[in-house]
Amino acid sequence: MRDDSFGSWGSSSPWGDDGRRLGIVERIVARVGAANTLEREWTNSLNRADWRPDGEGFRIGKGEDSNPRVRAAYAFLKLNIQRYYPSRIAPGSKPFSVYFSVEDMPRTQCLSRSRRKKTGHSHCHFDHWPLVFNFGSSPKDPTLIPKIVRATPITMTGCVMDAIAGNETTLTEETSVTCPWLTYHSTKSLDTFCDKDDEGHQSFDCKYLGLFDKRYMPNPKAYEWNALISKAFWRGSDYPFLQPSLVGAAAKPRSSAFYRQLSSPHKVGAVRGLLAGDKIGPRLRAVLMSFVHPELIDAKFFNWNPKAQAGRPLHDMGVVTDDHVGLETFGRYRYQLDLGGGGGTTWSGVIPKLSLPGVLLHHETMMIDSYFPLLKPWEHYLPLESDLSNLRELIQWVEQHPKQAQIISDKASAWVRGFTKMGQQLRFNYKNVVMPLARVLDPTGQLKPVPFTTAHPTLHDVTW
Repeated sequence: MRDDSFGSWGSSSPWGDDGRRLGIVERIVARVGAANTLEREWTNSLNRADWRPDGEGFRIGKGEDSNPRVRAAYAFLKLNIQRYYPSRIAPGSKPFSVYFSVEDMPRTQCLSRSRRKKTGHSHCHFDHWPLVFNFGSSPKDPTLIPKIVRATPITMTGCVMDAIAGNETTLTEETSVTCPWLTYHSTKSLDTFCDKDDEGHQSFDCKYLGLFDKRYMPNPKAYEWNALISKAFWRGSDYPFLQPSLVGAAAKPRSSAFYRQLSSPHKVGAVRGLLAGDKIGPRLRAVLMSFVHPELIDAKFFNWNPKAQAGRPLHDMGVVTDDHVGLETFGRYRYQLDLGGGGGTTWSGVIPKLSLPGVLLHHETMMIDSYFPLLKPWEHYLPLESDLSNLRELIQWVEQHPKQAQIISDKASAWVRGFTKMGQQLRFNYKNVVMPLARVLDPTGQLKPVPFTTAHPTLHDVTW
């Protein structure tokens, strides 16, 4: 049979390894081989990092190398292999390929619900696939695409590159990462990320909040629990929710799909009608809830291009803002929302909001990021339904159980302080990227990575 990593040609035998006669599709899959099966069945937005001997070395073998996400993930995989598997790229070693995805969510028809409707499966031959390292959001249900590896989020890869490369010479357990969105900031230190250009546009870096510490705020007492504003708070971009071609009715369009209804002279009635149905996504739902229930929630779309929304119904309703909101404002609210976008999660929104003095109402959807399993509902956050149907219920619970809610908020902030240490980030990467790479680089199971404490002798070992 084909070796998944080295590109050899498969067997044409009509018999399987278990003695069973193979069907025609199974024979084709066995003949073509695992990698070709994956590329044919994934069909869209798949990338590949190749390594070849005889001086060729690493290269991007599939995917657009002008895409910054592709370049970042490729460089990250390459660096991990060089640091933890140096023997695998020694002279005379066999070639290999590592497949990866950098989309908001896996853009493959193998995730399609319509394919599962009658048969219960997607007709994709996962048993014949090599692993795919996914640097975006992944399905919460691992059976949907069982060959996906939930890799370090693409937004985190740059936080540990220097340490993986060995450039952090004074690395200790107390060393913190230095990437801006995982760094504790004062209001002043964030100004450079939020400067406007000559045309008045905000820097895109400004959307990544950084981490909150009330000691850096001008008036720390304003961020004590009893001083917080008892409203749910959200600012974000007007994205569609999930991919309609992949997950069917669970996906929702952006707000422009509902401009006709929202342009009605009977504005409140039109909004209530949309809220009563299931056509709108969670971000638009929060914004419309803010319009009819301002005492409960303050949610607005942030407009990155002030000229783009002029005259449109949401702008006229006052639920689109051109004003950037920083940590000093986010931190004033007791209930923080993170609402999934195109990939079903917020990528860089969860961790900064866990550091705020309020409590996070974390959006539970069919998708997760690789670090989500480290967080526990009712311990680090309160679980918010995908359609926000329990928003009022969660707020009422907090109002009735303030001490328990404060404990949850404190545990969330403590988790952030631990997770943003360089040692924790490196151990997280070792579990989620380095160890799974062994199955790709040597399917026989004999190849082992350089031990964690050998690569990083000043840090504690990985705990399993």
